[in-house]
Amino acid sequence: MNTLPILTIQAAERLLHTLEDLLEKSEASFAMIIDRGGIVLSQHGELPDNADPTIVAALAAGSFAATRELALRVG
Repeated sequence: MNTLPILTIQAAERLLHTLEDLLEKSEASFAMIIDRGGIVLSQHGELPDNADPTIVAALAAGSFAATRELALRVG
């Protein structure tokens, strides 16, 4: 069974500052850090009104898992 990640206040602040820096340098409007299970660890910026960060994170995690499995199978 997967457990929820536990972040210290300092780690959460570092993640947030990293995302702020990424958004500034990339000129993106939104960034998030998720774990492999699709749990949002940190997010910053603005998503379009119809986008839910939880759903985006779950889809990204599923895509990562599928790509990893495909790579393992084809070598």
